[in-house]
Amino acid sequence: MKRHQLLIKLAFTITLGLVISITSSPLVKSQPNRQIISSERPKPPDTGTPTGDPTPGTTRPEATCKETTKPLTALFANNGSDFTVSEYPTFWFYIPYTAKEISSIKFLVLDERERTTIYRTSVQLTEKSGIIKITIPSDPRYALQVNQNYRWRLNLNCEPDTTVEPDLVVNGWIRRIGISSELVNQLEAVKPKAYIVYQDNGIWYDAIANLAELHFNNPENSQFKQDWANLLQSLGLAGVAQEPFVDSELLPLD
Repeated sequence: MKRHQLLIKLAFTITLGLVISITSSPLVKSQPNRQIISSERPKPPDTGTPTGDPTPGTTRPEATCKETTKPLTALFANNGSDFTVSEYPTFWFYIPYTAKEISSIKFLVLDERERTTIYRTSVQLTEKSGIIKITIPSDPRYALQVNQNYRWRLNLNCEPDTTVEPDLVVNGWIRRIGISSELVNQLEAVKPKAYIVYQDNGIWYDAIANLAELHFNNPENSQFKQDWANLLQSLGLAGVAQEPFVDSELLPLD
């Protein structure tokens, strides 16, 4: 009996030793969490638009653009709500240079990964500086798809053009969203002042486009003028609210 108890005690001691040895082994020690690093470009958020650059950064020393009191400026919200309900939206830009001072202006719309060019065009001012519009042509090749983010860029080179890279660049994002029957009813109720509904719903590209058209087509209308100033001020763009609308021509690059 004593021998049997001794064998049980010995077996228990050996087992306990093995357990202690295994748990203290460096092979089974928990490893610290490792940070996973990916070179993949992050996807834009599903529910909004990323931020862009409505004005250029510091001009490169080799650029030939003269200093202006107001910079090249893109008119968009840049607040995560840069939406449109249009397949072929309109973009607005303040150009601080005259046609003679510009070598080239190019506008591009890319997919959300910035790998495919959806639309591109060259822009030519007719004469003086001011606010221009760029409307994507009504062509199925260029149509924006619902619930998709797109990246756009405006590249400007001044005269003389001495650099490979553009002298000035502004860029941003746009997302097309679906239009509900409720929104359609709201728009019908406020015609032609659709900008009121678009602004209330955070559909900024269409709010800017609608009010800009009303204001510039009716320059004597004091309400449109004041609403235009208020809208741009709310977006931090008050500096260009008094600038005139000027004609420009789109020259397709395809």
